[in-house]
Amino acid sequence: MKQTNVKQKYASEKQIASLLDIPIKLLRLLTKIGLPKIEKDKFIPKDCIKWYINYLRISRAVNKKELRINTNKIIEQVITTIKPK
Repeated sequence: MKQTNVKQKYASEKQIASLLDIPIKLLRLLTKIGLPKIEKDKFIPKDCIKWYINYLRISRAVNKKELRINTNKIIEQVITTIKPK
């Protein structure tokens, strides 16, 4: 089997923001919480896409859980405020 050296292609902050369809401010925030970055203004697109997909999965799961918890709290509050006659 012949091995080939694949040169990594890098992308700028602006290119990654466009690729992920997010504002640059959000990209900078995501970078602070773990979005992979090689150095200033150098990203590997494949790694960023994988990380962002994972991030979206986790954030959706957390939001669904919070929604269930909040819904249950609201139901409990309504039940306790309704007094039978």
